[in-house]
Amino acid sequence: MVTRPRGSSEVLSDQGDLQELQSEGSHVNPTLLAKAKAKLAADKAKLKQIDDHIAALSNAVVRGVLHNDNQAYPVYGWLEVGYVEPQVHP
Repeated sequence: MVTRPRGSSEVLSDQGDLQELQSEGSHVNPTLLAKAKAKLAADKAKLKQIDDHIAALSNAVVRGVLHNDNQAYPVYGWLEVGYVEPQVHP
């Protein structure tokens, strides 16, 4: 199963930050508002790139096997790759 990367939570956080700034309207420095919009746009672009990459990989894999005879060194075996949220240890 493929889960969305941490970037999706960053986008949600950015959206919340931007909404909060916009709700203050005339009290917010326009530079801060522009930076928040730019950060949201950049994080959305990164997330879309990751989602597109995941989709491409998912479409290329058939029953867990990816065939590519053009590899420099043949590799035999099995590799499972996933994403695990980092954990903070006190």
